[in-house]
Amino acid sequence: MNYQQCSVENRQQDRLYSNVYIPPPSNAIDERQKTTHIFFVDSRDVQNKANDFQYDIVMDTPFKNVHSIELKGLSFPKVNNEQYVIVDIDECKDRVESVDNSASHRSFAVCYFDKLNTGEVRPMRGADFDKKYYEFKPTVSKLGKLRISFKKYNGNVVTTGDVNGILDHTLLFEVTTFN
Repeated sequence: MNYQQCSVENRQQDRLYSNVYIPPPSNAIDERQKTTHIFFVDSRDVQNKANDFQYDIVMDTPFKNVHSIELKGLSFPKVNNEQYVIVDIDECKDRVESVDNSASHRSFAVCYFDKLNTGEVRPMRGADFDKKYYEFKPTVSKLGKLRISFKKYNGNVVTTGDVNGILDHTLLFEVTTFN
């Protein structure tokens, strides 16, 4: 609830204060109207991939009235000679601004590697240096597919040779919908 202090006077002219409820603005969203869903992707389960690191994730049951999506976790092989991997999701463009004006610019997220050898895999939190969160404006009535690309600094999609042949990776999303 949103409380605001406001002055009230009594008969003795002493100033008293009361907590008065101020209703939220009419355009505010009641948190009880939102539902969060955990959506897990294992690359081994993705069908009909044109490339091991660029593909469409088709959801068995599309999410309806989608407010936002957040990358909560990522497990991805270390890319040779790269400090990070760029996660590009076509449905969630324009979240990252950058000076390079190419690969990371207008992408969904940049995920940093710990000190690993090429091909080694270690889970990464979605929120390492920033929260990988995208709010749909306006709300998306139906979200049944995500087109994902994993890119290197130069904008090229990661290849099998870039990760010493380690292809398996996972993503964990939190999808928030309106009831």
